[in-house]
Amino acid sequence: MSTLAAPRLKRQLPGLCAWIDELGRPRYIKGIVVYQSSRIQWVETDSKMVGLVALLADTYLYCCARCPSTVYGQEVEAMRQHDLDCGRMPRPRRCPFCSGPIAPVQRGDRLRLHYRCAANGSSGAWWGERFDW
Repeated sequence: MSTLAAPRLKRQLPGLCAWIDELGRPRYIKGIVVYQSSRIQWVETDSKMVGLVALLADTYLYCCARCPSTVYGQEVEAMRQHDLDCGRMPRPRRCPFCSGPIAPVQRGDRLRLHYRCAANGSSGAWWGERFDW
């Protein structure tokens, strides 16, 4: 039985955490996935200021069936690009940490979200992770 060697990725989210507490830790808000398609995930938050959050492209969320990792769309795309750069056909979507199968988060999944922005403030996005609160 052979195992596939997966490129190991160190998780480095882009930009700066724009919403931090007085100790410098990210401030999170709770949310529940209310809609999920192959291109976008809508999350309804418990925040009166934020309301609905859209997760798409780099911030689109997958969950690993084997380990408890949350996998971001940017990580899936980096693995796909790695395969293409090596002259291989892209392999099925899988976890970058354990090579297990991944699937998008589903309606009703609980998440915690935080906001990140570019260092110069030119852009920003909400990032989430599956979290039982």
